[in-house]
Amino acid sequence: MACQPRCSFLTVTTHRHVACNGLGGTHEAIHIPCIRIKRRPDVRMTHRGDRKADTRPFFLATFPARRTVLPMSTSKLRIGSVPYLNARVLIHGLDGQPESTLELHPPSILARKLAAGELDAALVSSIEYLRHPEYRAVPGLSISGLHEMWSIRLFHRVPVERIRTVALDRASETTNALLRILLKERWRLEPEYRAGEAGGRSGERGAAGDEDAFLLIGDRALAFDDPAWQALDLTRVWRELTGRPFVFALWQVRPGIDIGSLGARLRRCRDEGLRQAESIAACEAVRYGRPYEWTLRYLRDIVCYDFGAEERAGLRGFQSYLLAHGLLDRKRDDLD
Repeated sequence: MACQPRCSFLTVTTHRHVACNGLGGTHEAIHIPCIRIKRRPDVRMTHRGDRKADTRPFFLATFPARRTVLPMSTSKLRIGSVPYLNARVLIHGLDGQPESTLELHPPSILARKLAAGELDAALVSSIEYLRHPEYRAVPGLSISGLHEMWSIRLFHRVPVERIRTVALDRASETTNALLRILLKERWRLEPEYRAGEAGGRSGERGAAGDEDAFLLIGDRALAFDDPAWQALDLTRVWRELTGRPFVFALWQVRPGIDIGSLGARLRRCRDEGLRQAESIAACEAVRYGRPYEWTLRYLRDIVCYDFGAEERAGLRGFQSYLLAHGLLDRKRDDLD
């Protein structure tokens, strides 16, 4: 009795192109009978130079093996920014650009995501730049205060020299460190510092707990208005102490990212944001319930968006105080 060859089926997916208003084709699967036969283990050279047995089906074995190289997909640049009013000018027009995505988070979350590689660039607190020598700062851009910064304030219900307890704002380590430095250097105070609840207790009217003072940054500092609490502008105290601006945040880029092209894009956003400051102020004044003139002055006159020689000198001064107060482990040399 003749021996019958054993058969199996090889499923091959083919493309059947159907012209349908210019749309793509459909897919169909066909089954090809494949006869398993005994043959000598032919040996061929692969593209890597290895010697391997050719185990492909017999109807493909006569064709040389070939590596298929798929085109690499171009990933978008992941950019993060603070969601505060003081960043509106810097990120104007950045959202929706095809080359990147934009995320908005408080400074502490941005710092964590940048360190974890979840963001490629972020508008991050200046203390992160001093802590991470691998980060590069986009030239010419920052969020700085020259003489005052309405959105960085310590609210206190006793005279400053009598402050014994302070609730910090967990959203920003830069501002917390700045407050510690100023209270020690200016008033010789070392109060008990407590962790504030970001977005919660210390930011709500009349709900600051039993602390003598609490720190607020960003939009909550702009919105808080209670006659029972006096406000201390930290930028003003820093200016009196050092004679320099204070740099609160920088555009920081992790290694491997082309800072040249990104920096050019971000500077164009800043320049266009300044040109559109009046329209931005008109929209934000409604959202914040503030007068248009107040909002425009904050955007155009109070917040500084540059990072030049004066701002760099202010950042060097901050680094020196951090080192002296044990709040920074090592010096970043490229600030000199």
